[in-house]
Amino acid sequence: MVLLCFIQGLEHAIAGTGLYVVKPDDDLEDVKESAMEDMRSVMSRIDRTGEGVCVQASTLGSLEALLEFLKTPEVSIPVSGISIGPVQKKMS
Repeated sequence: MVLLCFIQGLEHAIAGTGLYVVKPDDDLEDVKESAMEDMRSVMSRIDRTGEGVCVQASTLGSLEALLEFLKTPEVSIPVSGISIGPVQKKMS
């Protein structure tokens, strides 16, 4: 059996964060804290000064790999924004 669920507002989700399903017996405050920890982890990778590259990848796994690569000491390129979506070569 396949259960399809459509959740409104997912277009505003931040790449790299988890999707939590709250069941009636779950402690809502614990779930909120877990979600906030995910947010803090992802947002800590972004330079809020506005300087750096905007990283776009076609999948979440690719995005996470690129972010890890860019923060290595050998590369050390700041990231000012992240996005998931189709990646296309820009023609000038």
